Amino acid sequence: MASLESIFAALETEYRHDASPGERRCAREALAAVKADAGSCFSVARATLALPPGNDAVAFFGLGCLERVATAFWNGLDGESRAATRALALGAGRATADGEAPFLRNKKAAVLAAVALREFPQHWPGFVGDVLACVEINR
Repeated sequence: MASLESIFAALETEYRHDASPGERRCAREALAAVKADAGSCFSVARATLALPPGNDAVAFFGLGCLERVATAFWNGLDGESRAATRALALGAGRATADGEAPFLRNKKAAVLAAVALREFPQHWPGFVGDVLACVEINR
């Protein structure tokens, strides 16, 4: 897996208005490589969601990685990895702040929905209570 610094640099390049086509292509290849591997996706999601708020592009990429784990890689995950993905998605939902960008809130909801679709009710019987607790925390 690429280092977090190189991933952040690739994200910066991707969103920099003066990046050359070659720089953008290299950045997209690096980011695509991360999204091609379940372990890399989960590690990047965990690392980016642990960062303090402030860089919406990094947060969105991390949530996208987590959503990819919950969709494209789900069937290949063991029970422990599924539980960790569920916990990370729920933690992201709990960490929603009042001033957070709407697109980040929407992505967090999409990630929670993707996990719930696969886990509720058999493996996540407390889903409704957990989500309601997120809403209560974020009032």
